[in-house]
Amino acid sequence: VERSVIPEDRALLSQAVSTSFQERTRLDVEYRIGAGVENHKWIRSKGRPFFNEDGSPSRLLGVSVDISARKQLEEQNRIHLQEIDLLKRQLEQENYYLREDLKRVQGFEHVIGQSESFQSVLRSATQVAPTVATVLLTGETGTGKGVLANTIHQLSERSKRPFVTVNCAALPANLIESELFGREKGAFTGADAKQAGRFEVANRGTLFLDEIGDLPLEMQAKLLRVLQDGEFERLGSSQTVRVDVRIIAATGRDLVEAVRLGRFREDLFYRLNVYPITLPPLRERRADIAPLAHYFINKYSRRMGKKIDRIPRKVLDTMIEYPWPGNVRELEHLIERSVIV
Repeated sequence: VERSVIPEDRALLSQAVSTSFQERTRLDVEYRIGAGVENHKWIRSKGRPFFNEDGSPSRLLGVSVDISARKQLEEQNRIHLQEIDLLKRQLEQENYYLREDLKRVQGFEHVIGQSESFQSVLRSATQVAPTVATVLLTGETGTGKGVLANTIHQLSERSKRPFVTVNCAALPANLIESELFGREKGAFTGADAKQAGRFEVANRGTLFLDEIGDLPLEMQAKLLRVLQDGEFERLGSSQTVRVDVRIIAATGRDLVEAVRLGRFREDLFYRLNVYPITLPPLRERRADIAPLAHYFINKYSRRMGKKIDRIPRKVLDTMIEYPWPGNVRELEHLIERSVIV
């Protein structure tokens, strides 16, 4: 029998027989017989060992069955499973790219603009979003800096983490520090409870510092330390807190001029100005006025339960010619008011 076993399986069969005698266990082994690997049959031998009175091996009694059909089916199943696994990996890869494309589409869901100047802004946002670089958004009031900041966050690896906004111009000067860095109970009159600051809330996420140009000089120095070292102390505490926060800052002010006048720290400006993006005013992207107007009409019509789906040509021409000093925000408020009346 051993001579008919193909060479690759002889050691396997010999070891199985030896083990059966040595350990006095039943034999159960599968092997191939035939003239070669390309022309063989699969055999399964099952049996039990018998011994002489002195304990020496006597013989194996059992049965051998041709299992070639089963092995052929197993091989076909193995090939099919490999094909399924390959298709699964291809599908996962395709899904990855689809998710990336969907992420971009969802990220730009509320960003309307087809003009070349605004498309350039979107290209810059897409380029910087996957990084952890600090972004400085500049532009006139109402150009959509907050929307773009949220878009960059949604396109980043931190999209599942918090996006926290701080309006530096709206916070009273005596509360900015506690709002940014938090406070301990009793840190000042009225601080009756411990409170985490915006930096702690935004840990591993994104902190959007809107109107950064209005931040007082004293706070600029403290902010610079956090940006450089990633650590700070809560108000009323000596314990250092470490955070991992991506910063996106925005301003409608000319920070270069503010630095020249001594109203903004030069070192902080360079720390924020890692990747600057300037949003163009609406008067420089007139091709976007009509799409924006229709977007806002759909938004507020649905909200107010009205059916408005067109703008008279004369009205649209007037809108395109208007300089829009309040930019996109002014346009949105005008459309909302128009839908109401």
